[in-house]
Amino acid sequence: MSSPAALFASSLQVPLPPAFKEPGSCKNQIPIASKDVNKAGGFVIQAPGCYMLKGNIIFDPSVSQSTSAITIQSSNVTLNLGGHKLSQLMPQSGGPISGVTANSISSISIMNGSIGDFTGAAIGIQNSNNIVVANLTILNTGLPMANGGLQINDSANILVSQVNAISNFGSGMYLHGVTNATVSNSHFDNNLPGNVAPQFFTTGQVGAGAYIDSSPSTETDTVLVRDSTFNGNSGDSDGGGMEIGIYSLLPVKNVTVVRSTFLNNFNNGIQGLFNDASGLVLLFVTNFLIQDVVASGQRHPGPPGPLLAVAGATGFSINACNNGLIVNGSADNNVGAGYSSLGMRLRGCNNVLVKNSHASGNINTSFGQAFGFSTDNDNYIAFPPVGTSVVFDACVAQNNNSTSGLAGGFKITNVANSTLQYSVSQNNPIGIYVSDANAPTLSFNNVFNGNLVSKNTLYGIQDTVGGSNNAYSDNIAILNGTSPALDNYVGLPAGTPIITWSFTTGFSPTPPNFDPLANLSIVP
Repeated sequence: MSSPAALFASSLQVPLPPAFKEPGSCKNQIPIASKDVNKAGGFVIQAPGCYMLKGNIIFDPSVSQSTSAITIQSSNVTLNLGGHKLSQLMPQSGGPISGVTANSISSISIMNGSIGDFTGAAIGIQNSNNIVVANLTILNTGLPMANGGLQINDSANILVSQVNAISNFGSGMYLHGVTNATVSNSHFDNNLPGNVAPQFFTTGQVGAGAYIDSSPSTETDTVLVRDSTFNGNSGDSDGGGMEIGIYSLLPVKNVTVVRSTFLNNFNNGIQGLFNDASGLVLLFVTNFLIQDVVASGQRHPGPPGPLLAVAGATGFSINACNNGLIVNGSADNNVGAGYSSLGMRLRGCNNVLVKNSHASGNINTSFGQAFGFSTDNDNYIAFPPVGTSVVFDACVAQNNNSTSGLAGGFKITNVANSTLQYSVSQNNPIGIYVSDANAPTLSFNNVFNGNLVSKNTLYGIQDTVGGSNNAYSDNIAILNGTSPALDNYVGLPAGTPIITWSFTTGFSPTPPNFDPLANLSIVP
């Protein structure tokens, strides 16, 4: 039983950025010493060449009267830190100070050392082309009112490789309006709340390992993130591992994320407009591939904020996205006291296949809901009310629960012409919950085929949508409901189409006799 999404995703081709080569060693190196930087205007590179720090340099803005320690104004430049550290003399008053900046140039490389303790960005590049940032540590940059880390705006053909961006305010990396960007073998961990989106938040409320979005003038297109970590990042009200498309005015296209982790990101319990703790977030992205990615352990310690749709702990949050494939995803142990605790949610999406993925141990510690997989759009006007052609294939949801709210393995709502097949849901309150909280009916023409629901304490499958034409085929229900009762195995509306069904009490060699249709409320 093939669906449009399954057929599409099997042939999905997401373009990758071109291969980059890091620059080789320079024969004629131009030395940069502390005295060259600590002078009026800082150190300005105005000619092509290879430049190398002679030692650790502490930049004193009060001497240079510059907002950047090193400014690159020429194309075809390699800045080699030579294993040394470029830092800012602290404390300082005044506006944000950056380590290295460049604008409107081509073919630059910044590499081999560390940049830290600046009150602004470690590196700020804009309107440039052919950029390599490699083998760098970016540490303790920015302020709660000024975003730090690596910032690249309105630029193309970018390689970020072996960069460790740790404990920066706002984010470890912000790619804003980029095309053909590759991020590999890097770590964006333990970054802190900062002033990422002042149009939405007050100082310090938002933080993530990385943000990638479009700028007002440049649509972000063709981004590859591989073999990297986005762990332990925090925000006062909103904290995440990596968020793509969140603050875009234009959509983002062609994103690939492979072999990366998004672990233990959290918010600090302060209520704000956005009040989430998320691993990997996509919003308004077209054409994406997520493969061999783990998004687990997010924490939301406080009650939800005023906007319930963005007030929980979530591993993967995929929103209003089109044409995507998620393979071998892991979304476990996302826990919080917010509106929801979810392993993976797909809201208002079209043509998306989720395959061979699992979501276990997602727990809500208060009144909120908890599910392994969910398609509920949470009545949020920013998302389409109905997603279409969404397929969950060979997925596993188990041990998801809530202290006092609705909980289960799969929550299927706000989707049409979609499929849940060959999946397992066990040891949840509800195995598969099909609902429609948004009248008129917005969950319809969905197929549930070949699934196993087992040892769920309330229902194996509960479909509350009348007149939906949802259909069930070749599903197996084992040991659901309150033992030894048999009337909670499945709850479906009258007239629900069922092709074949298997009921069993599981492990008893002589199961009791009962009418398997008695608890279905099916009208012949």
